[in-house]
Amino acid sequence: MGLQTSIGHYLGSKNLMHIIEICIQLNIKILSVFAFSLLNYNRTPEEVHVLFYLNLFFLINEEYFIKFVKQNKIRIRIIGNLSYINEAYREIIYNAEEKTKHHDNLTLNIFFSYTSRNEMTLCKINPNLYFDTYKDLLKKLNINYTYANSNNSDKKTIQINPKTKNTHIFQVQCNCGKVCSLDKNQIKILNYHNKLLTADLPPPDILIRTSGEQRLSDFMLYQISEFTEVYFIDDYWPIFNFFKFIYVILHYTIFRTSNLFFSYSNPCQH
Repeated sequence: MGLQTSIGHYLGSKNLMHIIEICIQLNIKILSVFAFSLLNYNRTPEEVHVLFYLNLFFLINEEYFIKFVKQNKIRIRIIGNLSYINEAYREIIYNAEEKTKHHDNLTLNIFFSYTSRNEMTLCKINPNLYFDTYKDLLKKLNINYTYANSNNSDKKTIQINPKTKNTHIFQVQCNCGKVCSLDKNQIKILNYHNKLLTADLPPPDILIRTSGEQRLSDFMLYQISEFTEVYFIDDYWPIFNFFKFIYVILHYTIFRTSNLFFSYSNPCQH
């Protein structure tokens, strides 16, 4: 576009608000944006500062964004490895999430200080970071796994039906609250899935990559691996408009191929 990088980022944040309004009109309940990759820390200090400032400006400015969030009842969630962020920034993030946690019109997931490989690596090598949801059942099934204690009570635990605990199929309560039948391998997958930062989210129906780049840039690789429809758009994000967005939604609605059965990226069958 020939613009300075900082101006492009600012226009991109303005365009996000426009896309949010469209999502609300279309009754789209979850919108996720990749705001800041862990790889962005390798950029120049000036650009890192701009990206941090724009994201924080989004979260604390009453007139520019908070008023917009309140009026539209948008829930804010920040997803990423926040160990890279100082205490002051984490407090801003916490306050934004707390102030909006009861909003139910649309959930805006802002992936910040995130890469998918980092998420999956931490999930495997740092079990204290996430709750090992099904560790007791995995022990009973003699599945080789690393167990650790955690105080994280946000993740739901498995409910075993005593009538089926000695069989190969287990009646379990999945994250949506309904009961389903899973075998040992599916339970192991579900245990891993529930350690992810996105454990309580469905896999994306659509992934839109703008800017003419045909790569995923380490974003939600596990979550989009099965049924997500990926659209590569030539336009840069600041000029990605209503018509391009509606085209993607219509195309997906007409040609989607996903089916509702056990999914490695979303074990919920419902």
